Amino acid sequence: MAIDFAAHDLSLYLDTHPRDEEAFAVYRDLLRLAEEGSRRYAARYGPISKPDLIEADKFEWLNSPWPWELCEKGEN
Repeated sequence: MAIDFAAHDLSLYLDTHPRDEEAFAVYRDLLRLAEEGSRRYAARYGPISKPDLIEADKFEWLNSPWPWELCEKGEN
């Protein structure tokens, strides 16, 4: 989420400074990092956005338990 925020913030800067090549290079790097992080997260924990389901074998939005349902062993 932090990388997505930084990319969005930099895109606002690029709206007013479109010729800043260094900022654009950093922006592209941030987009790549965000895409890689999202891909790795989805591969490990399941889809986090609808496009993550493109390569899925079945519609499976979330495997139980929900993240907030996890607890320490022996706790309820």
